[in-house]
Amino acid sequence: MDWADRLAEIAEQGRIEYTTIVTSGLIDLLLARGMLEFDLENRRAVLYDRGEAKATGCTLPFVGRCVAAVVRMPEVETKNRRIKVAEVEYTGRDVLAELERATGKKWTVENRSTDEALEKGNEALARGDGRDEIAKAVVFLASDDSSYVTGTELFVDGGMAQI
Repeated sequence: MDWADRLAEIAEQGRIEYTTIVTSGLIDLLLARGMLEFDLENRRAVLYDRGEAKATGCTLPFVGRCVAAVVRMPEVETKNRRIKVAEVEYTGRDVLAELERATGKKWTVENRSTDEALEKGNEALARGDGRDEIAKAVVFLASDDSSYVTGTELFVDGGMAQI
């Protein structure tokens, strides 16, 4: 049972009422932190599978407007529901074209395959890279010690969020 099913189950028992807003990837933060493999400073991009796969994204201001809109909606429309929001649909090629247009320069592009990336990721997991740290974070969050941890993000990323 995933968290959404568990939340719905508790609500059905009458123990809580909830509304969740499920966003797509925060594209402004992902771009700024290099997590989409677009190096803004050096104008370099990595496109996976030729940049053809579609994804959805949103920006923090958009999420703020969504929260404000949901709060104003009638309870009958939001009570015990997950509301999914997305601002744009894009491909890696779309992002690259927009960045080249905005900078007025051609970017250096490296093409990679998602199969290769998945294989490398699985190899890293098999070696144990990061697994212990992730497991410790999960154990902490599942424990009573984290009972006052709410409304925050816990980055278990080897310090990448600090960059």
